[in-house]
Amino acid sequence: ETYFEVKKDLKGRYPKHYWPDDPLEAIATNRTKPRV
Repeated sequence: ETYFEVKKDLKGRYPKHYWPDDPLEAIATNRTKPRV
């Protein structure tokens, strides 16, 4: 629950970073945003 609030706040501050919807299932990346 709180992750989504934190994500919303940090996404505004750090838009270049990758903010996955499900952090527990996300794959770690060396880049700020994964290549599509």
